[in-house]
Amino acid sequence: MPAQANTWTDYCLLNVHSDDIFDTYLSTLTQCRVQGGPALAYANDFRYTGPVDGAMGVNSWKGFQSWLRIYGYGGPVDGIPGTNTYRAIQEYARQTGFYSGPVDGVMGPNSWWGLTRSLHATFYNQ
Repeated sequence: MPAQANTWTDYCLLNVHSDDIFDTYLSTLTQCRVQGGPALAYANDFRYTGPVDGAMGVNSWKGFQSWLRIYGYGGPVDGIPGTNTYRAIQEYARQTGFYSGPVDGVMGPNSWWGLTRSLHATFYNQ
């Protein structure tokens, strides 16, 4: 079971462990995985405690940015994703073996696929 949050939507609960869906964009499923995984469980500066609803808001991004410090995120934990956030996402996906493209802060289909696959493998592969 994923880490505990205030609430989980039925969609997130039903799909977060799925092997079938690996997205090539920031989909609802990927957002569920971020909210219920790194943003919630392992954040340093800011731990996300809101609902796991698959809709990334400022606090979801803050929790994720805080956790991404492990992978070189050096920007502010401000909840606004940008180039530094995306570089750290790519680095995380690269280090987990699901991304081999450039770590340039430009999120394309391979970067998003690498993120969602990495999240699944790190947090939800039971």
